[in-house]
Amino acid sequence: MQTRLILGITLALTFGLVPDGRAAGPETFQHTGRGTAQVGALTARALDASAMTYNPAGIVRLPGWNFLIGADSMSYEPDFTSSGETFESVGDSLEAPTFYLTWRPKKGRFAFGLGIDRPFNYQAQWDEQTFPGRFRSQRNELRVTEIHAALAFAINDHWSLGGGVRALTSTYEHANNQPGTLIIISQDSRRIIPFEIGTTAETEPDAITFDFGIQRTADRWGWGVVYRHGADFDDEGTLQSRVVSTTDPSENDRLLRFFDTVPINMTFDLPSEVRTGFWFSPMADLQLELDLSWQSWSDLEATDITLLDSGSVFRRDLIQFRDWDDTLSVRLGAEWKVAPSWLLSGGLAHEPSPVPVETLDPAFPISDALVYAAGISYQRPSFAVDIGVSFHDFDGQTTRRLLPPTGPIVSAGVVSGEQRLAAITLRWQV
Repeated sequence: MQTRLILGITLALTFGLVPDGRAAGPETFQHTGRGTAQVGALTARALDASAMTYNPAGIVRLPGWNFLIGADSMSYEPDFTSSGETFESVGDSLEAPTFYLTWRPKKGRFAFGLGIDRPFNYQAQWDEQTFPGRFRSQRNELRVTEIHAALAFAINDHWSLGGGVRALTSTYEHANNQPGTLIIISQDSRRIIPFEIGTTAETEPDAITFDFGIQRTADRWGWGVVYRHGADFDDEGTLQSRVVSTTDPSENDRLLRFFDTVPINMTFDLPSEVRTGFWFSPMADLQLELDLSWQSWSDLEATDITLLDSGSVFRRDLIQFRDWDDTLSVRLGAEWKVAPSWLLSGGLAHEPSPVPVETLDPAFPISDALVYAAGISYQRPSFAVDIGVSFHDFDGQTTRRLLPPTGPIVSAGVVSGEQRLAAITLRWQV
């Protein structure tokens, strides 16, 4: 009875006091089987080597060598309804590797760690010929791989500090269509050829940033806080073009002469994050953790694509104002040891969106989401397997009219959708 009461109070506080916010951004905040199953609510606990990503201060509580390797698979399926017609995204599922390694000497107070994961693995892709918003955004993709080296120090049996350097390598792509008309005048004729050109801007920016964490742990409770610094992506790349449709394909080569590949500069800002969590154990085999995550998405004022050499009078810079809002996410995770070798996990989260209705568009069709998660683990003294799944249910959000750089105005509509995430990991200790 006491356990049910504590859990009920926790759920009420978590989801009764959530502020009405805007959407979770394009970040992947769940990694590994256990982390996915507990909606990433692991800031205050060091369950395994995934503490490298959740709170580096925790790795000093893991004795000896700890290894974790796995993979995440995500399927994001937004849709857009306008003028009585619904358009579904056509993107593929996205996979990402995870690898974490930690080491603490037997009598040492220091621990060292290395991690590789993908904190941003986002794609929104629409049909390039039928989607009405394709002239503003037909495909938007952001993939960021992080290599993280960390050092942690145990102040005493309860307090620890940790931090590290995070090297980011990424790919950022934005594609949209541009309509036009090719007029060919010869001595005795005049031909008018309507067309659509698809342009894809791509860069591969890198950045170096850092994180720092604190943990306080006891037998039945603990607390943690982490600061993860953001990054400013500002890099040169290329703008390439292709013919999407035309009434006379025989003139494609002539048409593309006006749209050569040209150099560009693209910008995108990743937010800083402050995350804190508190866990407690109402009974010996059950752990509950409540996390809060604040992200500074208001730093993202715009995404710019600047032509360094236009190569054509038909091209111009593309500046898309974002004016995103800061977000506060609430995450509740639970883990229950149901048998000596078996663990069941679950989680519930509210992920508000940074995207205001004024700038909501097909590039980031993100609305507020409720996240439901569950998982199972089988573990032996030195080896374990974790499986976790989660489902993100996005609220419907009404958009304003879309004003593309070129092409027709798109009527106001509603974006909604869902996202599925599955993860499997193997971990062992030496």
